[in-house]
Amino acid sequence: MPCRIAVMTMKYDLSHVNQMSWGEFHDIVRDIIQRLQQTGIQFDACAPMLRSGAIPGTMIANKLKIIPVIPLQVKYNYNDHCVDTIIKPTVPNGLDVNKVGNILVTECNTYMGTSAFLVRNLLKSAFPNAKLHYVCVTKVFGGPQVIDGYDTYIWGKLTNEAFKVNAPADARSGITIYPWETPEYELDDINAC
Repeated sequence: MPCRIAVMTMKYDLSHVNQMSWGEFHDIVRDIIQRLQQTGIQFDACAPMLRSGAIPGTMIANKLKIIPVIPLQVKYNYNDHCVDTIIKPTVPNGLDVNKVGNILVTECNTYMGTSAFLVRNLLKSAFPNAKLHYVCVTKVFGGPQVIDGYDTYIWGKLTNEAFKVNAPADARSGITIYPWETPEYELDDINAC
């Protein structure tokens, strides 16, 4: 995806963030695990989108007994409004790339699916026969209901990080800051452009 230069219309501050507690995070991930179990899909590997997908990915992989982990890292670039590949997928020893059937991709937050699109392409290049399944802890209201190239798309909690007036009343307000994140650091990253 080509990058484009962004014109930032608003600078965010601490009044725009909503820190998630460990309890809330655990409850959301537990719900995602239950929903994944209901699908009956047997996953051959978990691909956490580093950094944010590492924690929910580890929790989900542990509960679903997924042993192979395919680390990869992408980073949303707020300056150019695109995603940069930082670490391409690494194939774990003993995993036959042609026999992998189902890969679970994990992330904390998504809006338009830009990172998920890039990860889809990276994984399909490395695992051409795999079906991809995507889960995220939170999904920003206004984003797509389906992400092309993924057989499954599950999110835990809808947020109103885009500050839309027509968001559902039960959507999580503000910019979600996960329990391990520092609001000031996240705001510096968002406001960098």
